[in-house]
Amino acid sequence: MTPKGRPREKGERLAKTTVDLPQDLWRAAKIRAMDERKDLRSVIIEALEGHLKVKPKKGTHDGPRHIRSG
Repeated sequence: MTPKGRPREKGERLAKTTVDLPQDLWRAAKIRAMDERKDLRSVIIEALEGHLKVKPKKGTHDGPRHIRSG
């Protein structure tokens, strides 16, 4: 389990990455995490899940692309 976030599910496949964020965005996400008593990881996961559920605007690609690693 993450310190204050959602438990990691057994067998959950994880990918680790580094992302450069604007400082104001990082700070807002960190504050949101503290306000909701969550860890930053959980806030970022929820934001990405919410964003990816939205249908893309016309003229953009038609959904998430699968990227092969290796």
